[in-house]
Amino acid sequence: MPCVAEFPAIKAMKAKYSDDDMAVIFVTLDADSLKFANAVKKYELNWTHIFNDIEVLKKYGVLSIPQVYLIDRAGTIIYSRAEENDEKLSVLTNLLSVRIPK
Repeated sequence: MPCVAEFPAIKAMKAKYSDDDMAVIFVTLDADSLKFANAVKKYELNWTHIFNDIEVLKKYGVLSIPQVYLIDRAGTIIYSRAEENDEKLSVLTNLLSVRIPK
């Protein structure tokens, strides 16, 4: 599960910003809903989860996972993990600090 390596960075972002400033939505391609539910519990992923919704994947052009996007309130993608190959998501972290200063 390559996305597991990104969980600490995503958790840190979620902890830093309020729910009004940033929402985390996790879309999975897993076929086994029980296995997915167990992973959510195991890794303590306390954000919104969408299980195997092909329409969401099509809308954002997801062809492989893991994929991380920053989408503004208007629905525009302003960051894509495709631009960054760093499990710590440094580019995204810096972008968030500029767009949502704390």
